[in-house]
Amino acid sequence: MLSSRLFRAAATSKRSILSNSPRKTSRGRFHTSALSRVSTAFIDELKERGLITQISSDTIHKLATEPEKCAVYAGFDPTGPSLHIGHLLIICTLAHFQRAGFKPIALVGGATGLIGDPSGRSDERPLLDEERVEFNRQSIHRSLANMLGSSVEVVNNYDWYRDMSAVQFLRGVGRHFRLGTMLAKDSVKTRLDSEAGLSFTEFSYQMLQAYDFHHLYNEKNCKIQIGGNDQWGNITAGIELIRKLNVRLAQRCMLNNPNYSDRHFPQEICREGFFFFFFLVLDHPPIFFPCFCCCSC
Repeated sequence: MLSSRLFRAAATSKRSILSNSPRKTSRGRFHTSALSRVSTAFIDELKERGLITQISSDTIHKLATEPEKCAVYAGFDPTGPSLHIGHLLIICTLAHFQRAGFKPIALVGGATGLIGDPSGRSDERPLLDEERVEFNRQSIHRSLANMLGSSVEVVNNYDWYRDMSAVQFLRGVGRHFRLGTMLAKDSVKTRLDSEAGLSFTEFSYQMLQAYDFHHLYNEKNCKIQIGGNDQWGNITAGIELIRKLNVRLAQRCMLNNPNYSDRHFPQEICREGFFFFFFLVLDHPPIFFPCFCCCSC
């Protein structure tokens, strides 16, 4: 499919780290010495490519020396039937971590998709019914598995929220959040100052995303989360929650990808609510491809 070819082209270049990828033994395991050599330059390579704008902790360099010991994840809410161009950098970064030996996890938010992330929005997202969210989730699940291969683990956060009551969530998770800190998040302040305001439903989103990171940290040994710049506040909330709920805390960190915006594409392409989707059933390739041809970065 064209979408797969576009993804592979975006995820590799003349300076591809694949040329320096560690060799595997006959049993399929990476040589430790090869991993050590690659890991020292892995994060710098991603920065040079423009795939990282900020990192929460320098411990990521230590984690990069032992990729087989931890997982890395990125989250995708099924608010539409397909991944779109705004997800491209995040998926490419996840693919680079995968090739460096990390276990990739893609979280498709069956629960958070019912709430809606206020980050980067000037108004509230239309609430979708459960049937539509589930349809979108399955579609995105297939897409991620197709692009990242069989080694990616696709999880659904509805699985751990399904049997959790509101009282249990507020007692176990909500009490660790301070209102002043939550109100100071950029995504919250922007919406509070807007005419549309911010509903409590959207305000609570950062607690859900924070708990997702905590859950994957405990259950999947996931210590790295990838997200766009607009996710910084949500992801740091997860780091703080992990710190408070885990007495013996190992390394954990996050990194941010740049966001696609008017700076990258002409305004007529980037107007709010208009996205180029990855797959032929939703967008014709002659429309999708020129979006990259007119890119200014």
